[in-house]
Amino acid sequence: VTPTETATPGQGGCPTASTPLADIDASFARADIICIYNLGITGGITPTLYGPGESVTREQMAAFLARLWRVLGGNCPSTPAPFIDISTSFAAADVGCIYGLGITGGVTASFYGPGGDVTREQMAAFLARFWRSLGGVCSAAPAPLTDISTSFARADIDCIYNLGVTGGITDALYGPRLQVTREQMAAFLARLWRIAVPLGTPPP
Repeated sequence: VTPTETATPGQGGCPTASTPLADIDASFARADIICIYNLGITGGITPTLYGPGESVTREQMAAFLARLWRVLGGNCPSTPAPFIDISTSFAAADVGCIYGLGITGGVTASFYGPGGDVTREQMAAFLARFWRSLGGVCSAAPAPLTDISTSFARADIDCIYNLGVTGGITDALYGPRLQVTREQMAAFLARLWRIAVPLGTPPP
């Protein structure tokens, strides 16, 4: 199954100023990429390229989430993360931020795995924990997705499905172990931003 997500309906207050990103016109998530670019959540993989079809790495995910936290008015904890593999990562401080917020525990107690690709079940765990850190409440209603029963992130997938952050790769399938692309991530982040804004500034 090709992992696709539908375009986000409407823009819901997302900034729509033009961007210098030259590779997003054919992306289903073009408007969402423009949204997160203008919010300061992404700068692209180069000043003129977003890389919509590329996989999201765990260090990129940390950067996305830490920036979104700051965009929403939150402060990052100053406690350093215990990971021994992030010292050369561009996102070391952002990994520390999401660790301190309880959004990640790493791939082990000592390793974050910054260069590893993010799967869709991992993405759900990241975003559901982010939502809870904001003070948001997850619905326990089961999502109508037939391929998540054995996923470690089943409750988190239910959470982001019920929030409207994801609709799955089809009406019945989520694709928990597929890799997340950067255009998919833009859609997820823009949707999460829209539902998070009404909560106000995150708790200290």
